[in-house]
Amino acid sequence: MLYELAEGLFKEVEFGPEFLIQLIILYFLFQFLQWTFEVVRGVK
Repeated sequence: MLYELAEGLFKEVEFGPEFLIQLIILYFLFQFLQWTFEVVRGVK
């Protein structure tokens, strides 16, 4: 779903490499938060 959304954005507007880097950072941050949430939920 996230990939399709990003693909749609790239078709709409032309982004520079700075946007790509931000997108990657946001993606890894989201994955880290999701993993942290699962670990905390598993501990309780």
